[in-house]
Amino acid sequence: MTGSPTVPIAWISGAVSPSPSRGGGTEHRRGGHRVNTDLRPVRDREPTTTAGARLARLLAAAALAVAALVGVGSPAQANPPKDVVVTDTAGILDESKLVPAIKDTSFRSPTTVVVLTQRGAKDDIFNERVLAYARDHHPEWLSADRQKWADGLFIVAIDPDGRHIGTYLGEDRKVSMDAQSDIQDAAKDLLADAQWTDGAIDAVQAGARIINRPWYLHPVTFVLGGLGVLVVGAVVVLVLNEQRKNRRSFAEALAQGDEAYANVTMDLDITELNARTIPTESAYGARVLERYREFRTRYTQLTGQRRDLETVPTRVRSTVEGVRQAEAFAEAAVSLDKLDDVIADANSFLNHDSSWDEAWENQTRDLREDLDGIDEVLKTSAADPNEATAASLLSFRDEIQAALPSWRAGLADGSMTPDEGLDTLRDTRARLSELFQAHAEAAITAHASSTAEEELMRQELKQAQEESTRPRARRTSILTTSYPGVFYFSAATMNTGYTSGQASVASAQSSSSSGYGSSGGSFSGSGSSSSF
Repeated sequence: MTGSPTVPIAWISGAVSPSPSRGGGTEHRRGGHRVNTDLRPVRDREPTTTAGARLARLLAAAALAVAALVGVGSPAQANPPKDVVVTDTAGILDESKLVPAIKDTSFRSPTTVVVLTQRGAKDDIFNERVLAYARDHHPEWLSADRQKWADGLFIVAIDPDGRHIGTYLGEDRKVSMDAQSDIQDAAKDLLADAQWTDGAIDAVQAGARIINRPWYLHPVTFVLGGLGVLVVGAVVVLVLNEQRKNRRSFAEALAQGDEAYANVTMDLDITELNARTIPTESAYGARVLERYREFRTRYTQLTGQRRDLETVPTRVRSTVEGVRQAEAFAEAAVSLDKLDDVIADANSFLNHDSSWDEAWENQTRDLREDLDGIDEVLKTSAADPNEATAASLLSFRDEIQAALPSWRAGLADGSMTPDEGLDTLRDTRARLSELFQAHAEAAITAHASSTAEEELMRQELKQAQEESTRPRARRTSILTTSYPGVFYFSAATMNTGYTSGQASVASAQSSSSSGYGSSGGSFSGSGSSSSF
């Protein structure tokens, strides 16, 4: 809430009194340059006594309202099931345990309970299959017009092979989709352990608690009642927590930006000297120098950003916009700090000076880490080493790990020029990127059970790729500076994207579906299913 007072919760309660912070900023001396980090905010003075008194009065009034609310209503009548029907076509239930447990369950209205089991496939539309079974074998489960489930009916359906659970209800027993999910969720842990009978019992008992539940017994009622008591306090706490979180994020981003800015400032003269001696006849040297021409302009802009952030008041630091400004500064500072390191490496490596070997190690670090990470990639994707894409990755790893020492030897004795070394590195990383991409596609196809799930996993992989290209996340080198638009698929990106894709698929599988498929026609009975 931009412009809202920032009042610590302890002040509201009267536990403590606000006191101005004391302490000066600091001055870092690095390489003869001073970097001012005095960011002391100007705190707004805000009265708190009135707010506390107002909060107390509102809380007292809300408490009286909730006390009246809790007294409303009378106990609901308990009814045993009107009938219990078990149709165990999958042969997984212990009826001698199931039926008595259901008969001992109390409903608020006389209800016919049906427990149906069927064997099917994971990608089946379970709702459609249950409806088709009812139409063919139990028309009494349907309303007179066959467009809804019969009144007084509650069906729990389980597919042990396709791993589905469904709940279906007559119009006079229907509940919300969230409530249906609650009924299904009550059984999922047991069903996942193949405890079919106990899972069915838990689903029926959860349904008995929820179906025709009086409004005053609904959890939302108590939540709203609690909010009635704590509404002002809750809003204040939420706002203060959000503001506190934003101030912390602002400070963290600013600290990261300050550190990078100090590094750039300290090395300005050295960076300029390095840039002057980069050989322009080198294709890579020319590209790095193009980036250096932007360096001074970007540094001047960065200094302006830093100066503006010094004057940002506390109320702005507490907002999302304030955090965005600090993060933009940090991202720009880190990017510039990485660029001066690349300029130093380019000068050293392309001129083959005494520290060229260290610069070459910096250029090959990403490749070496990706090669070392292939085993983890195969483990994450549960790949068979003999599968084509996995075998290609392993073979390529062995080939390149054996070649790396010979590349270094060639650079050392002059049989390979620096530009040739970087060309070889570029082509190698591009080829490895292609192999990772091919393996990702193969792993997605193997894991996903539908086109929709494949698309979910590809979206997560794409998001991981985009995250890895952010300036603060990306490691820079002569190669990535020369070709900033080129993306190299890494082992870390593969692992992150694939794991996130698996999680998205699992989440989608567990969410409820309420459609009845193409054969359902105009059927609109209350019901849904989900996976376990």
